[in-house]
This record gives sequence, structure tokens and C-alpha cells, in this order.
Amino acid sequence: RAYGENTRNGLHFYIPKCRHRLHESHLRLKGWKRQKPGKSYPPLPRNIATLVSVHLAARGDWLACVAVLLSFDCYLRINECCNLKVGDIRIPKDRRLGEPYLHSAVHLRTTKTIDNLTCTVSDPVLARILHRMIIGRQPSERLFPFTASTLRDRHFKSTLRNLGLGHLGFVPHSLRHG
Repeated sequence: RAYGENTRNGLHFYIPKCRHRLHESHLRLKGWKRQKPGKSYPPLPRNIATLVSVHLAARGDWLACVAVLLSFDCYLRINECCNLKVGDIRIPKDRRLGEPYLHSAVHLRTTKTIDNLTCTVSDPVLARILHRMIIGRQPSERLFPFTASTLRDRHFKSTLRNLGLGHLGFVPHSLRHG
């Protein structure tokens, strides 16, 4: 279904005059969507997000621990979190911003819906950890060395299984919903 919707939307974008000629495809895709609605995942509560991050830290996966906490605190998608660069972390009184900035923040260059967003890091402990992570590193360097699939499978899902919580249906996107 996604391929069909993407094809239709691509045609609308690249050939605008065909927009009114694809009415039947629009109706068929709409009916297909009604028959097979998308799957919604449960939100991850803060205490379970903290439990997952503590378990990751206990087994030595410090960066995965920070990534889980950051994704939860800033409502990040896994790809958004894993694509962060050191230069995307904003610290208070950062000279790059040109004016006194009082909070830690994360700059999101690209997201699924819109580009150039900023998210405030509300947890002060997480903000201090992020500040320590970027000291002495190049702004173009990736903040986390792993890919989204590594964080999703090797770190997040395996931790849930190890904790006996794999049956609850939580996925990394549940961090964003929490």
C-alpha cells in the first residue's frame, strides 16, 4: 500500500495536471487503508524507558543508554537520534547561537515531516551527559557510532527481551509516544 501511495503522491508532485485524473486510484488506496489500518504501538512509560537505559548502561552500552534517554526526552525517531552530529547539540551560552541560550537543545536537521527543528532537553542530568559527550569532538562527527537498525535490534529490542518485557509490544517508536 505504501508503494502505491508514494507512487500516486509522486505523480501528483511531478505531474500536477494528473491530480484530477487519478481519482479511482485514490479511492482504491483509501479502501485498502480502511481494510488494513496501520498498526499502532503502545507508548513507553518513563519508568520502563529508564529501566531499559539502566540495563544498557549496566552491560556497558553507555551510548545506547544515552540514545534511549535522548529519544524519550526529545520525542525523537530512532533515525533522527542516530543521525545526530556533535554540532547538533546546543549547550547553554553557546557562542554559535549568537545570543544567550539558556537551555540545552538538540538541532534536528532533517525529520520525517519538516527540517531544521530544535528540541529542548528537559532532563538536566541528560543535558550534562550530552555536554560531556561533545567536549573535544568535531562538529561534523556523528554523536552515536551505531546505525538505527543496531540501536533498534541489538540494543533496544534485545534489552526488552532480557528484561522479560518483549511480549508487551514496545518498539523504539514507543519512546516517541511515551
